[in-house]
Amino acid sequence: MNQDNESFLNLCQSFESLVRARYDLEDKDSPYYYLAGLEDFDSHRETIHTIRGLRNILVHNNVEIQGQPGFVVQPVLMEQLKDVIARVENPTRAKDIMTTGILWGDMNSTVGELLDLMKTKHVKRIPIRKDGKLAGVFSENAVFRRLVSGKQLKRQETMSQWLEDVRLDHPDGERYEFCHENDPVHILEARFCKPARQRLAILFVKDNKERIQGMVTVYDIARDLPDQGKAVDPERRGGR
Repeated sequence: MNQDNESFLNLCQSFESLVRARYDLEDKDSPYYYLAGLEDFDSHRETIHTIRGLRNILVHNNVEIQGQPGFVVQPVLMEQLKDVIARVENPTRAKDIMTTGILWGDMNSTVGELLDLMKTKHVKRIPIRKDGKLAGVFSENAVFRRLVSGKQLKRQETMSQWLEDVRLDHPDGERYEFCHENDPVHILEARFCKPARQRLAILFVKDNKERIQGMVTVYDIARDLPDQGKAVDPERRGGR
């Protein structure tokens, strides 16, 4: 086999092993189809399928004509494959997509102040701090729960009076969880998709010192979804 083609197949093998390990794929899953279906690799989709096609031809077909290679993989494609491998090794992480500059409330913040802030800033939730730490989340959902329960809504009430309603683990509320700033986006996406009685609303992003640096919602993950004309291949998890 031509040396360039052999180097290409060796690189493909490294790519396949890396993708399988990184995304915990089963033997029946195609690393090429799986990766091409991920949002983070939308711009590389055609390249990945081209690489898959050439790899299959070299592995499964006789591509020699009178002892000479029928084609030789060009260096530009080798470099593109190396680029894809580099992106798998260094994926988009929580810190790359998180919303920073969080609007915080505290124990002295009033219901009226927070409702006005939500209206002017077009947000549905405001995290509440107590002694510098996250104590709960004031949200539309918390307001609705309070109204439905028959409690009177008073604009002058403070969050110290609402702790039971805004706590993170409220049984009738949304879910609020934590992630690390270096967690890959595909892990975050899986957490949002995980079936549960309570919908996951926010992942608060912590650094190595357990400080909250930002937050991720499903909107942050979906911010750069591919156009409808670039829909995910429904067969991406089958075949090579």
